[in-house]
Amino acid sequence: MSMKCDKVFRILAVALFLAFLVAIVPVTPAQAAGNLRVSPNRGKIGDNVEVYGSDFDSSFKYDVYFSRERAPVDDRINTNVLNYKFVGTTPFPNPLGGTFVGIFFNIPVDLRDGKTVEKVRGGTYYVYTTILGDESKRIRARAEFTVEGVPAITLTLLEGAVGAEVKIGGMDFSANSSIVIKFDGAQVKTVTSDGNGDFSNVALTVPESYRGNHTVEVRDASDKLATATFTTKQAITVTPTSGAAGDNITVSGTGFAATKGITVSFDNKQLGVATTNSLGSFGTVIFAAPAQDAGSYNIVVADENGNSASLGFTIVGAALNLNPTTAESGTEVMVTGSGFRVSRLITITFNNSTIATATSDNSGAFTASFKVPVLAATTYKVEASDGTNNAEADFSIATSAGISPATSAASPGHVGMQLTVSGSGFAAGGMVTVSYDGKPIATAPVSSDGKFSAIFEVSPSSGGGHSIVATDGVVTKQFAFIMESTSPPTPKPLKPEMGIKAERETYFDWEDVADSSGVTYTLQIATDKDFPSGSIVLEKTGITRSEYTITGRERLKSVSKEAPYYWHVRAVDGTSSESQWSGTGEFSVGFSWGLSQKATNILLGIGALLLAAFFFWLGRRTAYF
Repeated sequence: MSMKCDKVFRILAVALFLAFLVAIVPVTPAQAAGNLRVSPNRGKIGDNVEVYGSDFDSSFKYDVYFSRERAPVDDRINTNVLNYKFVGTTPFPNPLGGTFVGIFFNIPVDLRDGKTVEKVRGGTYYVYTTILGDESKRIRARAEFTVEGVPAITLTLLEGAVGAEVKIGGMDFSANSSIVIKFDGAQVKTVTSDGNGDFSNVALTVPESYRGNHTVEVRDASDKLATATFTTKQAITVTPTSGAAGDNITVSGTGFAATKGITVSFDNKQLGVATTNSLGSFGTVIFAAPAQDAGSYNIVVADENGNSASLGFTIVGAALNLNPTTAESGTEVMVTGSGFRVSRLITITFNNSTIATATSDNSGAFTASFKVPVLAATTYKVEASDGTNNAEADFSIATSAGISPATSAASPGHVGMQLTVSGSGFAAGGMVTVSYDGKPIATAPVSSDGKFSAIFEVSPSSGGGHSIVATDGVVTKQFAFIMESTSPPTPKPLKPEMGIKAERETYFDWEDVADSSGVTYTLQIATDKDFPSGSIVLEKTGITRSEYTITGRERLKSVSKEAPYYWHVRAVDGTSSESQWSGTGEFSVGFSWGLSQKATNILLGIGALLLAAFFFWLGRRTAYF
């Protein structure tokens, strides 16, 4: 009996030893990283570099990536490295040494194969390799490369007149450095670069300068320099741009050739001369508008070098002005006229019907008034005539409309708020369509007296100003709606309690948050209490209740109290305003064998066999007694 007992214990010991081996042997051995190098290891955008390596597994080809994001070997492209450029695939490594050579690529202008497009600039970059065909894109080797940034500037305008606004941008200067901008050596602006050595949208007004090329120079405190060329072009100003024959016209100019004579012509007739200064400018030249028919004419200024510029001037005949030019029926309108015959009866008509009369003064001008007749809302002609000269102007009979209640920055509206849009003066029998930020939301018929009324609820939209438009296809009215933009309160976490051991299908609970625009919640679970992007294991958005239960594929892996999960939650209202993140909760989940399911099943099977063998032996032993 003792020998049989010893045999059973030996079988049990061997089985337990084999089970231990299964538990400690990994399913797939980790592949040793190869040695990767780049030659040269620094250069500028566009430079050609070679990638070569040694000690790689000779049974694979390798994909090569270029990125600014730093990641260790065994991290993954697209998971840990999000912005990158794929630059090539290696040939098979030399089977005797696992080496490869001959992979060349030019330093790219941007990284466009990852999550977003990112411009390449000065700084440290990384070359990564992954096994060709490896869907996980696990990084097998890494090498560093330094991109040498070259300061550069851009101008939104390369040529223009004195006084034009040019926006200047720059990159790859020293970080957080004072930047001095000069035009032809004269300082015109001082700005400060950001942490990347960049600046943008710096407005420069083109200073007084002669016709031709000028240098825009940008230099930082480390003496990094970039330049660009701006070409100044000639330009003139004419005041006024219209008038009657005999009115004085004033002309001045900039950007012509320096210290040169200029001529001023009206309709090809020379009416003035001047000389430019050392910066190509000339002062005022004054002359009288010649006695010519009403119409448009060119005023041309030319210098001795053939540089010229022109502007139009209009000689006016009889003129008519209305104030206002748009109003509702019954509104009083003031009428003024000029250029008519002296001391003549002036007849004023509205839509071909006489509506008022007046007498011109000794300069041919007059003043009168009339009330807008009751007519359909559209545009009509108002005419004035002295029997010889005629003038006309457009007048629009207006519609009226509004929204209720009105909103403002001090009294904004909210999502779900009921608004009424109503109006009068629209085309009877028509249909008015109401839109919110360009999206139709309501329609209403126009009654026989030209009125309409439409009611709608404000849909979820961002905080701030929004446009409400009412139109019948002919008449359009626009109103501003101010949406509240106050962030909702921060929710208070309730469950799981701090430090507890939770189920894999964990239940989360937090206090309700109230907001006039309604709320949803965003829940994050991470392995790092600071919640960096790489540590987040679950993020749920748009949760409509103040609770959530993890089920199915979302179930959390088991972790210990020494390496717990962390969670927090925030509220998002209907205007997309977000609360602060709640306080951070901490919890662990279940128990982990540290074994694969297959290994666990093997151990359970062995245990079952051992128990069966033990009870068989025990039964035999009992039979002997």
